This record gives sequence, C-alpha cells and structure tokens, in this order.
Amino acid sequence: MVIKKLMAGARLVMLLEMWEFSVGLYFISLWPNSLLFAATYGVVESASTALFGVVIGRWVDRSTYAKVLQFWLVTQNFSFLIAGSTVVALLVYSNLKSQNFMAFILLVTLVNVSGAVGVLSTLAGTILIERECFGTLMTATLKWEGIAAYIIGIARGISATIGIAATLVYPILQSNISTLRTGLWSIWSQWALLGLCVASIWVQNKYAAAYMLMSGVALSRLGLWMFDLSVTQLMQGTVLESDRGVVGGVQNSLQSALDLMANVMGIIISNPQITIKCLYTDFSINYPAEFTFRARSVGSIKPPGTEDK
Repeated sequence: MVIKKLMAGARLVMLLEMWEFSVGLYFISLWPNSLLFAATYGVVESASTALFGVVIGRWVDRSTYAKVLQFWLVTQNFSFLIAGSTVVALLVYSNLKSQNFMAFILLVTLVNVSGAVGVLSTLAGTILIERECFGTLMTATLKWEGIAAYIIGIARGISATIGIAATLVYPILQSNISTLRTGLWSIWSQWALLGLCVASIWVQNKYAAAYMLMSGVALSRLGLWMFDLSVTQLMQGTVLESDRGVVGGVQNSLQSALDLMANVMGIIISNPQITIKCLYTDFSINYPAEFTFRARSVGSIKPPGTEDK
C-alpha cells in the first residue's frame, strides 16, 4: 500500500509539473509581450483552490481512499486532456485572435476552467497523499526574458531534484535537532537563498539575472521542502486523524489565496519587465511565515534529547 501511494504521488507530481510548466509557455506564445493570459490562468486556478479547498478537504475526510483516488485520476486526466487539446487548437489557429476574437476568448476560457477543474481534482489527491507547489507566472516571465524552454525545463528538473534531496536531509536534521528547530532552520535557509533572486533585480545583463533568479529559486527548494515536511509532521502529531482532511484543505486554501494575490498582481502589472520587480513581495512574505512558526514553537522547544522526535 505504501508503494502504491508513493507511485500515485509521483504520478501526481509529474503530471501537474508538466502541465504547470507547459501552460505558462503556451500563454506567453499566444501573447508574447504580456503576462496577462498566464496571470489570468493563475488567478482562476488559485481562486478555485482557495474557494473550494476546505470543501474538498471535508469530502476527502468523509470518503474512502479508493473513491478519492478514482475521482482524482478520472477527473484530472479528463480535464487536462480538454485543456491541452484546446491549447493545441489555439496554437494551430494562431490567427484566431484577429479573425474571430469571441471564439478565441471562449477557447481561452475553456483552458482556464478545464485547468482549474484538473487542479481541484489534483487537490483531492494532494490532500490524500502529499502536498506540492510550483509557478506558471515564473515560467512565462523566464520565457519572455529569452531563456530557452529546454533550459527552463532543466532548471525545474534540478529544482525538483533538490526538493527530493530535502526528503533525505530532513530525517537527519529532525532526529538530531527536533522537528521545530528543523522547521526554523529550513525557512531561514530558504529566505537567505531567495536573497539571490532579489539581487538579480540589479543585474544589468538580463541573461545573468535570469540565471541568478533560477538558481536562487532552485536552491531555496531545499529549505522550502524541509519546512513543508516540518509543518506536515507537526500537523500529523497535533491534529486528529478525522480532521486532517479539513485542516489540509484550509492550508491549501490559504496557500492558494496568496498565489491568487500574486497572479492578480500579474494581471494588474502584466508587463514582464515590471512584474519581475514583485520579487520583493515574494521575499518579504517569508518573514510572517517564520514569525508564525516561531510563535507556534514558543514554549515547545526543549533541549535536544529531552523531547519526542
């Protein structure tokens, strides 16, 4: 059963990663000088998760593993099939925007809605098995910067590898310095490495800046994934099993609300040259997360060797 869950989780991550990566490239190809389409897709996706995350979490709590798994696989595959086919049609009929704007808008809307449904079905599997994250707006921005699609794909592969490495490093740290200390160390390391992304704003060479941005994001995944594992372990130890689906749904809703804010900003400031400056916001949001986690741990951190691991 454990192996089946891991295989299902790997499939979930792979399919979602492929879609998130490709949809950003598709939309920047449809409108090369604007992030509007990519940001709009992000808004629809994040808003749907923020609105329905708790509902899905409650449904997962009340349903059997087999039922949730069946719903997730069927709905996700069907939704992404529709969205992918629609995107292909938009790329094949590249002049549709000028020839029949209404049909063009309807197809773009279908991509957004189908993608949102696919993400919601994935959320059910995510709550059931594990949690995952990654960004369409970032992919579109890097493509606009002139970075080749295969380079972006390699960077995301490296980022995923670093995330996997975090799953190996986490047990070592957790067994020696406790879950809470590991979480604090992880989020601080993530914050420090994201400083490389902020520094890229002042680099004049756009290619060097883009590579600094990708490097900072990829390296910061080590801290991000370990922090996620710390939070997950704390939830498993403090939340009743019957309530974990609801709590997971609330957490995903809150995360999606923040993603929603980022994508709304991308719609308002759809010029990629200005959007990259929003890194300040992404960087500064780590402090409230660290502060909240530290507040949770006040009075709970004991000397190493005197607490449950």
